[in-house]
Amino acid sequence: MPVNTPHGDHPPTHGDPRRTLLTHLLTAIRARGGTALLALASTSHPVLYVRHHGRTVPVVVVQAVTGGRWFIWGRTAYADVSQVEAAAERLADPPPSPVEPETETGRPWYRPAVPQARRANLVTERRTGLKAASLKPAGSLRATGWKAVAV
Repeated sequence: MPVNTPHGDHPPTHGDPRRTLLTHLLTAIRARGGTALLALASTSHPVLYVRHHGRTVPVVVVQAVTGGRWFIWGRTAYADVSQVEAAAERLADPPPSPVEPETETGRPWYRPAVPQARRANLVTERRTGLKAASLKPAGSLRATGWKAVAV
């Protein structure tokens, strides 16, 4: 038995639908001035990497239970594969302009910063809360109806 067989029943063919769909999306993103790279194109699970809001976002094609296919990226973003143009619009970031245009007041115009979601370490927050609760004085147990038991 060969050691280097690809995952699945057979290697991807030239007409592999995932690669074809991701290539169409790659072309549409680049046509809008975005940056994208198709990785693992010769495997059965290609990945399209796109620069989106200053981050590199992987885009993959998945098969739905109903038989359709979807582009998925990020935590919750998705688009039907028939909507390549709409997905490209959402993913393509225009390249930064070399010279910022000026407004009517003569001041340079700046693009507002994209608000970033708060990144929290939930484990650390939970641990801190539990530690604070364990340091409560014994008198606080009476207010809740619990009894302190010596072990």
